[in-house]
Amino acid sequence: YTELKNNDDPIVAYLTLPERLANIVPTIPPTPTIPPLPFDKTILNGTWSFVNMSGLLQGDPNTLYEPTLIINTDTMRANGFGGCNSYSCDITSVDGFTIAFSNFISTKAYCGDVSNNEGQFLTLLGNTNRWNMNNDQLRLLTTDDQEIILTRNPSEPQPEPKEETEE
Repeated sequence: YTELKNNDDPIVAYLTLPERLANIVPTIPPTPTIPPLPFDKTILNGTWSFVNMSGLLQGDPNTLYEPTLIINTDTMRANGFGGCNSYSCDITSVDGFTIAFSNFISTKAYCGDVSNNEGQFLTLLGNTNRWNMNNDQLRLLTTDDQEIILTRNPSEPQPEPKEETEE
């Protein structure tokens, strides 16, 4: 459990008990490294269609707000349609619980009320730090617990999980 500093030093034998205790250094066993759970990030790949988001402004009921998000974890890129403009960004990290998007670029057309919702959508996407999935519904959550809810494009089949290979 403990080791005495300077074990080979003959002076240690002449130290008082408090002095000896001061020379005791606890030996802490190394913390075992726990490997991450296997995670197939390709389950996120594909086209996701908008369902709802925090801060959605209700506009003209005859004008649908239908942004998309296309995720490609093989290239670590995402792109889509924000409701008015096309956009593209990097996926800077992804694992079984977290995802982050950065380096956004987009076209710059103005589309009235839709532009406000598009701005909110892209802001939330840029602040996303985690995700969860339930069936074909993807929920992206931000640092302040706002969310974007998307559903997998029904015309696009869910990718088959990749086989785990031993390295």
